[in-house]
Amino acid sequence: VLSGGGLLILYLSIYAAHSFYQLINQPVAFLLMVAVTTTAVLLAVRHDALAVAILGLVGGFLTPILLSTGTDNQVGLFTYIALLDAGVLAVAYFKRWRSLDFLSFAGTVLMTLGWAAIHYRREKMWATLVFISVFFILYALLAVFHNVLTRRASRWFDVALLVANATLYFGAAYALLSDAGYDRAAPASHALLVSTFFTCLFYTAWRWSREDHLLTYSYVGAAVTFFTTAIAIQLELQWVTIAWAIEALMLLWVGLRSGESAPRHAALAVFGAASLHWLAWDAPEFSYRSVTGFVPLLNQRALSCAVLIGALAAAARLYRRERAGVGDEERSAAGTLCTLAANALAFALLTLDLNDYFERRKWLAAGQPVEGYYGFGLSNDGFENTRQFSLSALWTIYGAMLLYYGVRRNFRVLRFAGFALLVLATIKVFALDLSFYAAPWHAPVFNGTFAAFALLVAAYGLAVWLYARDERIGDDERAVVPVLVVAANVLALVALSAEAAGYFQSRIAAEWARVGPGFSPASPEFDARLRDLELAKQLSLSVMWAIYGGALLIAGRIWRVRLLRLMALALLSLTTLKVFFWDLSFLDRVYRIVSFIVLGLILLAVSYLYQKTQQRAAEAEEE
Repeated sequence: VLSGGGLLILYLSIYAAHSFYQLINQPVAFLLMVAVTTTAVLLAVRHDALAVAILGLVGGFLTPILLSTGTDNQVGLFTYIALLDAGVLAVAYFKRWRSLDFLSFAGTVLMTLGWAAIHYRREKMWATLVFISVFFILYALLAVFHNVLTRRASRWFDVALLVANATLYFGAAYALLSDAGYDRAAPASHALLVSTFFTCLFYTAWRWSREDHLLTYSYVGAAVTFFTTAIAIQLELQWVTIAWAIEALMLLWVGLRSGESAPRHAALAVFGAASLHWLAWDAPEFSYRSVTGFVPLLNQRALSCAVLIGALAAAARLYRRERAGVGDEERSAAGTLCTLAANALAFALLTLDLNDYFERRKWLAAGQPVEGYYGFGLSNDGFENTRQFSLSALWTIYGAMLLYYGVRRNFRVLRFAGFALLVLATIKVFALDLSFYAAPWHAPVFNGTFAAFALLVAAYGLAVWLYARDERIGDDERAVVPVLVVAANVLALVALSAEAAGYFQSRIAAEWARVGPGFSPASPEFDARLRDLELAKQLSLSVMWAIYGGALLIAGRIWRVRLLRLMALALLSLTTLKVFFWDLSFLDRVYRIVSFIVLGLILLAVSYLYQKTQQRAAEAEEE
């Protein structure tokens, strides 16, 4: 305590003598502060006092700031910092004070950034690059002296310093070279040099301390990361996302092979940063507006996303294969997180690229005639209908694939993700696709709206089939099957109703379009045509509901599914109520007669077939 207090008083005295009273000039004050810093280090070594060493370190870094004249002296400043770092790191090595390594590294980074913010100019690029390279090599060799040569096992903080040092150094070097106007070959070559440097460190660690798996694998990971970065930069790819993805995978591999949890946790954080970078930078930066000749899935953002997805998939596989050194809870949670993240990114990429494909066609066709506007031979609404169907089809198919894989691999989280995506697709179809049900360009059944509903019905049917056949699914989760059956039939009924109503509604719209917007429907003939179309629409709905209800009742009896029979009875009851309370009120006499006859015939046929199937089932049970 006395030594620390004395050193602090000396620092303050020298500062006051120079800055407040001008008793000594700047060079003398600088030499005196250097002497105090040297004394602090010697006292710390002599008395084994880490606190005194830290005080000397802080005073050493504050000396250039306290005695600054405002004039740039880059060579003198960085030479002083390099000598200070070397002295402090030497003390830390002999006294095993690892905290001094991190404090001196932080001080060096802050001093460099502070100088660059005030004094850096483009003409100082090479000198700056040389000095930060010296700092990088100095701190990169720490693990060699602390761990490799002494055969002392490394810890997670050794790897943390290695990663921080390499990341900050290459980021600064890339910024310097780019600001100086060098093309991609310069930073790519620099990344290759860094990769070669870490390869040499790996060889040293492998030769002298082969049993230190954490440090050895960390060197391998760093070498692979920078080699990949060099290739990505040279090929003008999105190297930041790619580099972070590879770095995260290497950190995870190191953590799994060495049994250390810190690299594994850091890997998940880097994966998160890479995913956010792709979403915030790559996705909008390389959309259809900014890329000439945009091709879905064959563009820069797709490639960087593919690398990230591949890294996440590899990470999930590494977690699944790892049996030793990782707890079951971490293996399950982290592996699931990586799998979900990979699928979320794949889904986002497919959606963005598909949407951008249509947006680009719209963008390129700006100024062309409305008819055939987007190269599909469709109007504006027809083009939008095609886009919405394409997106709905993508979402439905991807959700069904997740569900299928989740059932086959007994992966519960993927099953839930598949259901969530199917629900999202269902909401979208009702909110957007269904608005085109009466489009004039629709052919009955063969149109995008009906196809979107058909895909959803098939997806829900697939889910019911998968859940019925797989015995590994628990009873609590199997309770969703009745909900799926109801959803599939509701979707099918809505789709058929939309087709029936849409056909006549489009003809009604065509009648109005034929006479023009300013026409007043005073003609009895025109009014009669509209009424006939409306009556035909209501009749077709009643007939279609009755037929669907009858088919559902027979299917429920054949397959012995009580839920289908209850749904059929509810639909037939609804159809009967519609005929009595709606059709009788609005339909003409001819349509009323037809409606009653058709409904009666359908109910009789359903009753006959139902009794027939019930009789056959009873005979089969007796045999």
